[in-house]
Amino acid sequence: LRSGKTSLFQGGVKVVSFVTGGFVPESARSTTETGLMFHVDAPTTLAALGRARSLGDDGFDVWDAVISGAASPRQEVPLAVDFSLFTELAGKVMGSCCGGVGHLNALIQGKWKLISGRSESQDGYTSIAPYEVTPTDSEDYVMSRGQKVWLFDIDADPEERHNVATANKDVVHAMQHRLRELGDKSNGYLDPQPNWLQLRSIPSLHNGSWAPFLNDDEVLAESDFEDVIV
Repeated sequence: LRSGKTSLFQGGVKVVSFVTGGFVPESARSTTETGLMFHVDAPTTLAALGRARSLGDDGFDVWDAVISGAASPRQEVPLAVDFSLFTELAGKVMGSCCGGVGHLNALIQGKWKLISGRSESQDGYTSIAPYEVTPTDSEDYVMSRGQKVWLFDIDADPEERHNVATANKDVVHAMQHRLRELGDKSNGYLDPQPNWLQLRSIPSLHNGSWAPFLNDDEVLAESDFEDVIV
């Protein structure tokens, strides 16, 4: 797949998961399900199996898809929704060298996958034996509404080699509109928490290991962001 960890390309977001145990029916063993599933679907599915109420409404019960090959109820996966000013400014600073300009947003809807703004990380394809990185054409994006965009049909093109944004501008605009809906603060959107280092977590304070710095009864305060390493 394209790219890897920290990237919004498939190599950075698609993972393999396993379901096992005596509760899995014999008919489902050694089968593969390729429908869309998201991490928030796991607790919802487990709650449904235990006949308990899920604590949120973001997930779907995907048990039928797992055990019987039914169509997944999930048709949309928001991979990244980040409209924060910090991310936009970082995109302007790093855009010329680090995968795009603008915000950090990506969305899958059915067969379509849109990356809008920055893709993050180094682009390319990695082989395992021998280990080699083959770079891609860094100019394969197109511009749409001030953002660099990539649109892929991931059913037909799972390796994301063909950006089809130009031929499907209506899809691009609709998915960018959906991202803006997801990033609307009136709909409950909050900017991501800063991913900064905390001095109280450094290994020299914790026997050589990075470690949590809060006790069970502590709450992170705004003042804690003052002692950060940027």
